[in-house]
Amino acid sequence: NVYRQLLTRIYVKDGLIFWRAVEGLGFLAREIEKEQPGFAVNLVRRYFWMLNDESGGTAWNASEAIGSLLAHCPETCGHFNWMLSGLLVDESLSDGALWGLVQLAQTAPHLVNPLEERIRPVLEWEAPMARGLAALIYALMRKPASDFAFYREQGPKWRVPEELEEKLKKDQALIEIYQDGDFVHYAVQELWQMQPGALRSNF
Repeated sequence: NVYRQLLTRIYVKDGLIFWRAVEGLGFLAREIEKEQPGFAVNLVRRYFWMLNDESGGTAWNASEAIGSLLAHCPETCGHFNWMLSGLLVDESLSDGALWGLVQLAQTAPHLVNPLEERIRPVLEWEAPMARGLAALIYALMRKPASDFAFYREQGPKWRVPEELEEKLKKDQALIEIYQDGDFVHYAVQELWQMQPGALRSNF
């Protein structure tokens, strides 16, 4: 019953209740997965299927739900990371996908690491929300080399040209994001320069 109610709530993006339902879906899937292996994977597949034309494209807010599922169940659902980042090409899904990647960067950064080339262009998008979420992903991924030495195997990552760096440091556009059970407000420049561990985590 709880599962069905959460699915229903996610269809309507109505503020804080919507976001808590998204978070709750990931948490519930992780718990059910302990008793029913494959539950979370099947749910992610269902959401992706609902996005295609064959299903009628009825999966409203699917990107947020998929992001929560991956972040809460990275060991079983992490291989969908590329598919989640693929949703960035759709304006109606990109903000949710970026939010999901923010969550995944906190729980399983190694799954976000290969996606830099897909996320980097978003730093120059006109939309402040997308730009801010991409900036936050970069901040979360800029860990000390000693912590993420395996990221450096193919050279430095999560760095941008100096001109873009300066632009983001001065970006005062404000956005509202859901984190740790509530809405928080940041300027893009704050998110770009945020230190690892400074962001309150849902997990």
